[in-house]
Amino acid sequence: MAGGVAINIQDNHVFDDAPTEGTRTYAIIVCIFASLGGLFFGYDQGVTGGVLVMDSFVNDWCVGWHEQTYKDCTAKSSSLPNRWIDYTLWYNMTYNIGCIFGALLGGWVADKFGRRVTIFNAGLLFCIGTSWVCFCPAGAHASLLAARVIQGMGVGNSSFSLPIFGAEMAPKELRGFLSGFMQMTIVTGLLLANIVNLIVEDDKHGWRVLQQATGINPMFSYGGLIFKDVVGDGILSVLILSIVNFVSTIPAMRWVDTFGRRQLLLIGAVGMVLGHVVSGISFTAGCDGNTDDSGCSKGAGYIIIIGTAFFIFNFAISWGPVCWIYPAEIFPLNVRAKAVSLSTMANWVMGTCMTWVVKLFPSLNINGVFFLFCGTCICSGVFVYFLCPETKGILLEDIEALFHKGDGYKKNASPKYVEVETPVQAA
Repeated sequence: MAGGVAINIQDNHVFDDAPTEGTRTYAIIVCIFASLGGLFFGYDQGVTGGVLVMDSFVNDWCVGWHEQTYKDCTAKSSSLPNRWIDYTLWYNMTYNIGCIFGALLGGWVADKFGRRVTIFNAGLLFCIGTSWVCFCPAGAHASLLAARVIQGMGVGNSSFSLPIFGAEMAPKELRGFLSGFMQMTIVTGLLLANIVNLIVEDDKHGWRVLQQATGINPMFSYGGLIFKDVVGDGILSVLILSIVNFVSTIPAMRWVDTFGRRQLLLIGAVGMVLGHVVSGISFTAGCDGNTDDSGCSKGAGYIIIIGTAFFIFNFAISWGPVCWIYPAEIFPLNVRAKAVSLSTMANWVMGTCMTWVVKLFPSLNINGVFFLFCGTCICSGVFVYFLCPETKGILLEDIEALFHKGDGYKKNASPKYVEVETPVQAA
């Protein structure tokens, strides 16, 4: 009896890619089930945007703190008390700090104890942190922030371990789909969080229910504050954006293996720039660049939501899934766990920096923040164009060669494979 083996052809002959054999069904089931850990990642991120403008959260943590009144705590974003702005910043910051440490420690755990132990630890840490948040008494501000660190460690651990597990388990022709499936579960969690946000908005313990169930990040973390000012309903606006994110991610799971990582990243970068430009111009024209008591035009507010939705669509089909897939593919096995750990940590370091965006509102105004993000998207697209080769359909063992510029490096070069018959002794 004979078995099929995929061989890399290095000469000038051209062969069609042949699917690698193996227990594909088992690999697919394992990868999809493991990726469900992304649900609590997305749910927590989605919850935050709604919680910060929810009356139950404001009453528990802002009203009465340093003699702040309900009116103070629900003012326009440009008029909120400085202490409350700082606390909401640290509410997000401590979570991201936890993610950084979770991702950093994950590399060591994965190399010493394996990927499965790392995934288990992620779930355990998040359960501990979420239970702590849920039962934290109102007004215990320091305790709540400590709980957010533990939650973040769980998420940082999972955001490192799930993509690398998927990349190593998946057949090459499905690696983009299975390694990036975590992004699908993340956006599902985001959508569920914002649906529940709307349901429990008026419940006095609503924010605790959300936590127990639990840049693009700034859009979802601070979107409730921004859109509350411009259209009057922050929670509903963030829900709409979450639906766009969810629906857009569905085709991305197929496109990443059809069109490739590099092409999606470049298209997405252009689309994100356009979305930010539309939102920034609308804020400038309709709100004078800010959301003070002079008010914003409702028409401008709706255009801002459309521009933001267009940005999210382009993010969801490209940078959302690919930025988890690509690092898990490109490193050799002997350094993969540590390298992906560091790349995930870098992701969360930038996420931590993005939580400071709320501090930029007074100096740059919100329109200036949109234009700032526009500039970072341009830089990201330039980086991909010059430095990121295509990895679609390439065995993990062959990807390292794509980065050897002295060996005929080409951004779109891909090795070809042919299936050959090899003798296998019958049982």
